[in-house]
Amino acid sequence: MSVYRGSFRLRPRGFTLIELLVVIAIIAILIALLVPAVQKVREAATRTQCANNMKQLGLALHSYHDVNKTLTPSTWHQSTCAAGAIEKPSVGAHGLVKLLPYIEQTALYSAFNFNNMFSDNYKIWNYVPAGSLGMPADTPNDGASGPSNADLASTIIPTLRCPADAGNIYIPPDGTPYYSPSTTKKGAKTSYDFAVHYNDYAYTDWTFNNLNVNQRPLFMPSPNQTRLTDSRDGTSNTVMMAEVAFGSLWNAHAWAYRGYIMFGVYVPGGINQWYSPGNPTYTGICCNAGLWYNNFGSLHSGGAQAVFADGSVRFLGESTSTTILQAIWTHSGGENVSLDF
Repeated sequence: MSVYRGSFRLRPRGFTLIELLVVIAIIAILIALLVPAVQKVREAATRTQCANNMKQLGLALHSYHDVNKTLTPSTWHQSTCAAGAIEKPSVGAHGLVKLLPYIEQTALYSAFNFNNMFSDNYKIWNYVPAGSLGMPADTPNDGASGPSNADLASTIIPTLRCPADAGNIYIPPDGTPYYSPSTTKKGAKTSYDFAVHYNDYAYTDWTFNNLNVNQRPLFMPSPNQTRLTDSRDGTSNTVMMAEVAFGSLWNAHAWAYRGYIMFGVYVPGGINQWYSPGNPTYTGICCNAGLWYNNFGSLHSGGAQAVFADGSVRFLGESTSTTILQAIWTHSGGENVSLDF
């Protein structure tokens, strides 16, 4: 007797709709758990890199101080922006230029000409021709041999850029160069600037002439004669530099030069307090142009960083009181504040 042994195939079985939905739901949950973790890791990395940048600047300031026995000016030869006479020859260099040799940028520093202006702002804003009233005869885009000061101002320096800030790092050319280095050239921004008084945007030597020692920050326009030993509050209680966002006060933080209302960071104004018009990326932080403040702020979540006169870098939350900010801004105010900020 023969037995029929027919062949048969198992038909492949696909996922049912319910099984597919379950798999999709599991994947969605895993993504929801993973994305915040990745964001936190990325944020921690950028904050650490930013702190490393500020640490380098703190060391550079100490090295400059060791060599020159004073801190660098916030601005190198700045004339008044207010209508009236020019108070001194106007070069308008940012004090950061003086730190270039101490952050491995000696070649760039050597390329600058301190006998020429760093920005056209002062020539135009004060309505006087170059070469008159003690102003340098050459503008930064005078066509002299080699790169001009305005050309050099477009150089991006990684140490001066916070990796958390994805804003435009360039100040575009301006037809009336109150912000750009000239009418045809762009300037690169910095994420870090000196702690100064806001009146320094308009009046050369205002801080020196109008504030007692116990009311002053560490930095003033040239000549800044402040020493670290002048900090009677202690170097660990006094801010040297603070973060600023690229969108702060529109174009207010070039690293190479000082233009109109470019004066530094006014620390007591608050952290991430102001609104920068026309730039939704920066809504809610850093700026109120009507108050002329260049405020302390960043794109780090919840606050911003500062380097203190002892070289330490600390993260200050948005809830830090203005009382504490005022205390750490002055170097000899004698305030008794908690260091737990």
